[in-house]
This record gives sequence, structure tokens and C-alpha cells, in this order.
Amino acid sequence: MAQNASVTASHFGSLDGLRCLSILAVIWHHAAGAGRTGLAGMGHLGVSLFFLISGFLITTLLLRERQRTGRISLTRFYARRALRIFPAYYAVLGLYVIFVLTRLQTTPEGQEFLANLPAFATYTSNWFVGPSVVLFGFAWSLAAEEQFYCGWPWVERALPSRGAVAVIVSVLAVAIGWQTWGPPSPLGSPLLYRILANIPATICWGVLLAHVLHSPRGFAAVQRLCGLRWSAPAALLLALAAMSVEAPWRAIELTFLLLVAACVIREDNGLRPLLAWPPLAYIGTISYGMYLYHVLVFRFVLQGLRAWAVELPHEGLWLFALCTAGTIIVSALSYRFFESRFLRLKSRFQ
Repeated sequence: MAQNASVTASHFGSLDGLRCLSILAVIWHHAAGAGRTGLAGMGHLGVSLFFLISGFLITTLLLRERQRTGRISLTRFYARRALRIFPAYYAVLGLYVIFVLTRLQTTPEGQEFLANLPAFATYTSNWFVGPSVVLFGFAWSLAAEEQFYCGWPWVERALPSRGAVAVIVSVLAVAIGWQTWGPPSPLGSPLLYRILANIPATICWGVLLAHVLHSPRGFAAVQRLCGLRWSAPAALLLALAAMSVEAPWRAIELTFLLLVAACVIREDNGLRPLLAWPPLAYIGTISYGMYLYHVLVFRFVLQGLRAWAVELPHEGLWLFALCTAGTIIVSALSYRFFESRFLRLKSRFQ
């Protein structure tokens, strides 16, 4: 694909499929993968792939808007993000509140959730909620994404492309350095320590990739590395191999970067037939809702199995299958009858 075609493409056809793989990996981790070794124990890294895709897409949209109109409208950007994110998030948070008040209010788990509710409601749980929290604990990643949305568009609007690249490279270097060699950052540590410890490096990689591909020189360089049809399958195999041998997670993140780059630099990449397959693409489309609902669905699946005294053969696989099926159904209904009502309003802010 030529660089002009890439920077004007209205949709990256393989990214919904990658989102599908990401959410399935996360559900696997929570339903069956925790504590496993090798590839089966790497489902939590699905969040890292989500982060990378988000950083790339958001920055690409901002760069295109500035190229098209000469400026970036923060009002329109935040209106679009609010319509996409807030209705489903706060609806699910409300469901958790009802669940806790009716079923868990007097339990330590329920009391812990209520104590942390202000952090969940303000997208700051990655700074103020400990990693041991189970109920709604997955909100840490949503908080990290929301903080990125709150801050990064201001940088893109205020600085030329080279300045923004310098900022994101600096943030990436500081984050990796702090998370690798910095002191521990538990809840009692200074807030700055906790912020630095919770900057997702893969969001930064996604931002950097967007800037590189938006530049003709950068696009040509990446095209030489990732622009062949077999580059995407090779990157996926490399990522799977790295996870299978439990390579350092920073190295695994770089394989994700190669994978996303290979999938967006040409629409006819070798993974396109798989990633654009309608069932996978649809799951990618509703993946945000699936991320919100899957833990609640998992809890109800477990309670149902216990109530009916059902023992599953190969329990982990069956729990994953039941949780995935239930989450798809709930998320599809939410997307069709609730989220879509708000998504239709986004066109007013294009």
C-alpha cells in the first residue's frame, strides 16, 4: 500500500480482528489462564495489544484531522470519546454497585469495592486501588486509557509533529526506565511514583507508530520491514513464539508493535482473511463492551455452576467457553440496544 493510501484509509480492516484476539486472550486469562506457564499464561498481555492499537488509532485520527483542517478540535474529540466510553462504562459500574449492595454489601469484597468506588468513578483506580482488588479491578486499564485521552490530544494540538514525537519518546523512556529500575510504587508511595509506574509503554509505542507512518520517510522505512504480505503472519508467529518461551515482556511488546505495523501498512496483509472474517471482526467491534462485562458474566457463570452442582471436565476450557459465549451475548445486546444509541450521535462531532 502506498503511503497516501494508508494515511487516507477510513478504516484499518485488520484491527477489529486484532481486538478480537486481545479480548479473547483477556477472557482466557481471567477464566482459565492465571497461573499457567508458557503461552497459556500470557492472556493478560491482551491488554497490552489493546493499548497499542488505541495509541495508534487515536493519534492517527488526530494527525489526519490536523492535516485535513489545519487544527485539532478538542471539543469534538472529547465529545466523540465521551459518547463511546462513558455510557457503557458508567452503566456497568452501576450494575456492579447494584450487585454489591444486593449480594455483597457486608462482605470484605463488597466493602472494598465501595471504598474504592470514587477511584472507579473518576478513572483513577490505577493510581489509588491496589493490584489485589478483584471486583472491578480490571478498570485499571480503562483508567490508563482515559488518562491518555485526557492528556495526549493537548500535546498533539500544541506541538508540531517533531515536538510531539520528542515528548512521547521522552515519556516512553522515563516510563520504561522507572518501571525497570525505579523503586517499588505501592499505594503508600508518592503519587508521582504511582503515575510513573502505571504509564502503559504500549500506548506510547502506538503513538510513535502513528507518527512514523504519517511521515513519508517513516512510512517507507517501516514498509521495508513490515510491508510484505507475509510480514503480518510472521509477526504473529514471532509474538506467539516470544510468549511461549516467556520472553521478557518488553520484547513481547515489540513483537506486538511489529504485528500492528504489518497489519495497518497494507490492507491486503497475509492475516487479513482471518482478521477480517466477519465473526472475528464483529467480536472486535463489541470488544469494549466485552471487556466491561466479562468479569461479571464469569461470576454469574460460576455461581450458576455451583448452584446446580455442575462439575465440568477440563474446567478451565469449559469456563472459558461459557464465559466467552455469555459475554458475547450480553455485549452484543448492549451494543445493539444501548451503546449504538450514543454512537449514532458521534457523527455530529466529526
